[in-house]
Amino acid sequence: MKKQIVGLILAFAAVSNLHARCGGCGAGANADHDYAKKGSCSGAQLESYFQTQVALANDDLATARAGAKAMLAAVESMSCSAKSANCCSQELAGVQAIAKAEDISAARLAFKDWSDGLVAKMEKGGSHAQAVYKMRCPMAFDNTGAAWLQSSKDLRNPYFGASMLTCGMLASTYEAGEKTACCCTQGECKDCVSCEDCDKCEKSGAKA
Repeated sequence: MKKQIVGLILAFAAVSNLHARCGGCGAGANADHDYAKKGSCSGAQLESYFQTQVALANDDLATARAGAKAMLAAVESMSCSAKSANCCSQELAGVQAIAKAEDISAARLAFKDWSDGLVAKMEKGGSHAQAVYKMRCPMAFDNTGAAWLQSSKDLRNPYFGASMLTCGMLASTYEAGEKTACCCTQGECKDCVSCEDCDKCEKSGAKA
């Protein structure tokens, strides 16, 4: 019960943070453009993502599901569609599966999908206020390997939890304030310095 209460509190906090940063994406003709000025796809979802990553590393399915539900609630409040090219839609399938997961193995498999989508955005230069660390465990999923992101270098494996908590290695570091892949009406811009430059990106057609 205590874990569920803590999970709900964290979920509410994540929803508030995500909604504040993303605003009203999806409402009107310039929805994606409005969203772009308030934060990138990657930066917007990190709060919920990190909550879920830590929970899985702690073998805590309830809090992992709460993190995924926080992400879904925020997306719904922004009227974002899973069919949209923007608004974190690439990661939504994994997030939805975690929210519905009946066991932690299913949640971990879905978390890989969420991670793969978010890592791809970070590789393009997703905007974020803090350093983000990409970890990789070569033994995950029958030795096929899997990556994930963390807010610190203190490796905590979400795919194994307590059984192999520190299995893995630091693969990349995304420094705070790197160039952002803005979510614009015509796709994600490749060379924006900040999301305020989205107009220039759209005019130049510089897309990833």
